[in-house]
Amino acid sequence: MSEDERYTIRSIDRAIDILFCFTKDGSEFSITELAKLLKLHKSTVHRLVITMASRGLLERNPQNGKYRLGLKILELGSLVADRMDLRQRAREFLEELSARYRETVHLVVRDQNEAIYIDKVEPPDAVVRYSRVGKRLPLYCTAVGKVLLAGLPPERVVEIVDTLDLNPLTERTITSRERLVEEVELVRRQGYALDNEELEPGLRCVAAPIWDHRGRVIAACSISGSASRINNQRMEKLIKAVKRTALAISQHMGYTGRG
Repeated sequence: MSEDERYTIRSIDRAIDILFCFTKDGSEFSITELAKLLKLHKSTVHRLVITMASRGLLERNPQNGKYRLGLKILELGSLVADRMDLRQRAREFLEELSARYRETVHLVVRDQNEAIYIDKVEPPDAVVRYSRVGKRLPLYCTAVGKVLLAGLPPERVVEIVDTLDLNPLTERTITSRERLVEEVELVRRQGYALDNEELEPGLRCVAAPIWDHRGRVIAACSISGSASRINNQRMEKLIKAVKRTALAISQHMGYTGRG
């Protein structure tokens, strides 16, 4: 590791220490007070605080010159709170769906150009073993990924698709950018997406969008199982079930549309 790399990591660590000083509601500190708390030179703390303030993580109180947490912290914290609230509100619906059809059910959100499992419910005899809460997965070859893409404006979909490496994970994986964009548009029209052994051989999945009170797609709900258990006839039932579940969760999040 080079000296520059060590310095960069140390700077980030110190910046985090500064944030952790603001543990009480209404906490405000001067540069001198922060330097004493952290046992650092005032010049070091000053550079860090000015940088953090320029990015909205801290803000200066014009009345006393002290610093406090900035609005960007509130923004970031609200994103985490929204996800936790979503998990709590969706849980009973996910459990009901899994219990009724005895298949694995997932709750997934988008993070930049990937999807992330934020909850999972599975029956005792589940065959889906690749997934776990916190694991990331591709957008282009999963039903949840296609649903999350379909919730974006068409021009944004094209931008994201252009950045993806469409690696063929199975012989059914979509590897054409044009075809993927067409698939996402189809998902947008029909209100659900399929993964027909595109991520993993022998695995099928159906997913539907979850909307918030503003009508934005904030997550996807899916049900997955082996291709031998989810034949075409059963898939039709699962499509309806997943769409109902996703709409029920959406309404629980304040959505007033019809899906």
